[in-house]
Amino acid sequence: MMTLRRSEIAVPIEPRPRHRERGFTLLELMLALALLGLFAALLTPLLMASARERRTALQEQLALQLAANQLEQLTLASPDQLKQYATAQTVPVTDDVSRWLPDVKQTVATIATDQGVHITVSLTWQHRAGVMHRPVVLEGWSYAAGGQP
Repeated sequence: MMTLRRSEIAVPIEPRPRHRERGFTLLELMLALALLGLFAALLTPLLMASARERRTALQEQLALQLAANQLEQLTLASPDQLKQYATAQTVPVTDDVSRWLPDVKQTVATIATDQGVHITVSLTWQHRAGVMHRPVVLEGWSYAAGGQP
């Protein structure tokens, strides 16, 4: 029988690998939250400004459509019907329009000439608290029977 001495057995000795727990450390978690907070702080004003611009664009589009509808109705009216607007008159708007355009004022003015009646429709509303939006103004003509000059 063969006996081996202890010195003859070659067993490689390797250090045991450290077993690291899976997951995030507290430092990694705090860094991720800090970066998330920084991005949120930078992104919030941009999103709010974008929403404000979108609302302003929608208000301008609604005001332009309302003025165009009013101008179309007035251009189809007879010159006698337009005489009531010889001085600038405020024309009432619906409650739905007032909901979208706070403090809206629609003004119609006409100027009679030899060729026809010049019509101006103007809308103003409160853009932000205490700030009036620049007016939306449309102009057109209503001609007497016989057509345009």
